[in-house]
Formats: sequence, structure tokens, C-alpha cells
Amino acid sequence: MLTSISGPLIPALVLYLSEVYKRHELNQRLAILFSAISLAGAFSGLLAFAILHLDGKGGKPGWRCVTYNYTSAYNDRLGIIAGSLF
Repeated sequence: MLTSISGPLIPALVLYLSEVYKRHELNQRLAILFSAISLAGAFSGLLAFAILHLDGKGGKPGWRCVTYNYTSAYNDRLGIIAGSLF
């Protein structure tokens, strides 16, 4: 489900930013956007690795923590932070 949302999201953001900013301002905004996307991918992978090592803590397997609880909340918060940069 995340891929079905993030696939059209990036082109839509680029289109939106191209309508809002002038040509010389757009380069910096797009660089910030793509940097934020890269950082979000890197940190979500590290977070998933750490959570998988919580296997058995709290009576839940590690994969369940990643899938249902922590990763989606972390990505939502990171998206809000990245969105506030614009």
C-alpha cells in the first residue's frame, strides 16, 4: 500500500512545486525534497533493523512491530517534518 501512495506522490509534488516556485527557486526546493526522501528511506531501514532485534519483547514478534506499529508512525512523522521544510 505504501508503494501505491508514494509512486504518484513524487511526480505530483514536483508538479505542485513547479507551479508555486520560480524556475531559479525550484532547483533548491527539489534538492531538498529528494534529500528528504533519501534520508527517510535510510532511517526507516535502520529503524526496521533495530525493531526486528526486539523479537520477543512485549510478547510480539519483531516483524509485527515493524509492520503494524512503528514504521508507519515514524514515516508519518518524518513526512510531516519534511513537508514543513517547504
